[in-house]
Amino acid sequence: MATVETPSRAPVSPRDDELLIKEARKRARRRRWTIGLILLAVVTVTLAIVGGGKQSPPKSTTAQSQPFSRSGVSGGHNAVTPFVPGGQSVQSVWPVGGESTWVFTMNVTSLTRNTQVVEWSNNGGRTWRNATPSGYGTTVGQRPLGAFIALSARRAWVVVDSTTSANQPSARLLTTDNGGRTWSTAGMVPSATCTPSFSSASDGICASSLGAGNAAPLALYVTDDGGRSWTKTFDNTGGFAGGGSYVGDGGLPYTCDKKFSMTADNVVWAKFWCNASHASLYRSADAGRTWSAVTLTQPAPVLPGGAEFTGPVVLSGKAGAVAFADGTASLVYVTHDGGHSFSPVYPPGPAHPWAVDIVSPTVWRLAYRDQLLATNDAGASWTGLSDDAFSSSVVRRSQRYDSGAPATLNFTTPSFGWMSWFTGNGYLVMITRDGGRTWYRVAIPGTVSR
Repeated sequence: MATVETPSRAPVSPRDDELLIKEARKRARRRRWTIGLILLAVVTVTLAIVGGGKQSPPKSTTAQSQPFSRSGVSGGHNAVTPFVPGGQSVQSVWPVGGESTWVFTMNVTSLTRNTQVVEWSNNGGRTWRNATPSGYGTTVGQRPLGAFIALSARRAWVVVDSTTSANQPSARLLTTDNGGRTWSTAGMVPSATCTPSFSSASDGICASSLGAGNAAPLALYVTDDGGRSWTKTFDNTGGFAGGGSYVGDGGLPYTCDKKFSMTADNVVWAKFWCNASHASLYRSADAGRTWSAVTLTQPAPVLPGGAEFTGPVVLSGKAGAVAFADGTASLVYVTHDGGHSFSPVYPPGPAHPWAVDIVSPTVWRLAYRDQLLATNDAGASWTGLSDDAFSSSVVRRSQRYDSGAPATLNFTTPSFGWMSWFTGNGYLVMITRDGGRTWYRVAIPGTVSR
């Protein structure tokens, strides 16, 4: 499967809306026996509201959502998205610098709708503004939101009217340059099976995969005008050419699933995931037309299998870094020649599946269960920041899921950082303002975190 990773260190890679909804519903079914009473309460409250009762949704004293008037998408303001009791949960968090972030939430337990909301905050989650494009955000009337992509506190994109069938028309791409106050049509997504990613307000890529399971025919599209127009630069779907290559492969091996990202110099990176323990990374300096293998020192000892690069390549001049992990261990690959070759750096102590945040080529933050490690010199020395920052009962319950590491870790400055934990129903969001020594739960409008 080919996917495109956001160049910002956002926690949740962009995904097709249909896949997101299917996965969320799958999780909801697994916990349905625990929320039966909650659903009953939801129906009771909803009927009371519809019937003109005086009940109203709970209001937060810490999270505020500022309403905007309804109007059209092109040049229009946002509409107030109704609060649906009993199921709104955080699906992705997009820190974009300083204390600014975007959050995408969705209701997966409502009996009548799957309300979707884009929230925006520029003060670390103290207050929030509803940034949902007007007319979208609910499956009622078939007006759902698809993939959401944020680049900065002002610039973001969202896919709307999307489908998952390759035979259906491509979806529209909306964009905002004022923090979601107004949205306009940027263009069309070049394929119904790809999700865009942007390295700047103008430059982006979109990878469309037609296969999976170590056989991945794909097409790659690029834009230099913010998504208004797209050019296909790679297409290996023409079949086997002989000699171990495929038509149009440009030197990029056909096998293995891949994730794509673009750095600010418009170099495109293909990061492989195979049912094997080796690391494989390719780079393209011509927008994906031709590819060359990056020289990698393989991990030692060999990882058990299914290892992959877990984030975008971060470059500054000739220096760079990218995280790499399997289900039991994490490490960081570093480069000193602009990404032509990488060598591994290992965290101290026993091997753990750390959540790794590459703040810069030399500044990294790692988290696992109740441990937080920091290095400011590319792993030459390490500091333990906290041993009890995640001692709350909510976080302890969240640590039962997945590997025991947080789902995401993202420091936008050396002192300010975001963290999210999967709870079985979306994500719990936390922040730190002292470099990770203490963490605070963030209240997000409409969710159980209120």
